[in-house]
Amino acid sequence: MTDRTADTRERLLDAATDLVARGGYHGTGMNAVLGASGVPNGSLYHHFPGGKDELIAAAMVRTGERTAAALAALVAEGAEVAVTAMFDAGIARLEDDDFDAGCRIATPLADAAADAVAVRDAAVEAFGRWTGAIVGGLVAQGWDGEVARSTAVSTVSLFQGALLLSRAERSPQPLEDAKQAALELVAARAPRPRRGSGRGKVS
Repeated sequence: MTDRTADTRERLLDAATDLVARGGYHGTGMNAVLGASGVPNGSLYHHFPGGKDELIAAAMVRTGERTAAALAALVAEGAEVAVTAMFDAGIARLEDDDFDAGCRIATPLADAAADAVAVRDAAVEAFGRWTGAIVGGLVAQGWDGEVARSTAVSTVSLFQGALLLSRAERSPQPLEDAKQAALELVAARAPRPRRGSGRGKVS
C-alpha cells in the first residue's frame, strides 16, 4: 500500500470515526463521510468494497486497537493510574465535543441494524482488546487471572454506562462518580503484599 493510498484510507476512517460518534450507525451517511474526508466515491469503495458496514466496522476496530494500546501503557504504570486516565479522558472528550459525541464503538453499535454482523463483530473485538489490555497489565502485576478479568469487564462497563449518562445529562458527574466506584473496586481487589513468615535472622 502506497503512502497516498494509506492516507486516503486513514482519511476515510477518521471521518467515519468522528461521524459515528455523533450520529450513530443510521445517522452516518456515506455522502457525509465523503464530504468530511474529501475522498471521491470511487476511492471509498476501493478501500471498503463492503460499503458502509465494512467502513464503520474498520473504524471501530481501529479505535479499539488505539485505545487498547493506550490502556496497556497506562496499566503498566498502575491500575489506579489507568482507571483515572480512562475516565478523565472520557470527561475531557465529552466536554471538548460539547457532549454531542459518544463512544466511537458503543454509539454505532447501539443503533446498528440486526443484520449488521460486521459492526457487531467489530464491537466485540474492540471491547475485547480493551479488557485484554487491562487484564494483561493486571496479571503482570500479580493479579489473579479471573479477578483481573472480572475487574476489567466491570471497569469498562462502568465507563460505558457513565459515558452514556454523562452525554444524556450533559454533565461530567456520572463519569466522576463511576471513576470513584472503579477506583474503589480496584483498591478492594488488588493483591496484598505478602508478609514475611518466620522470625528474621540476625546477621
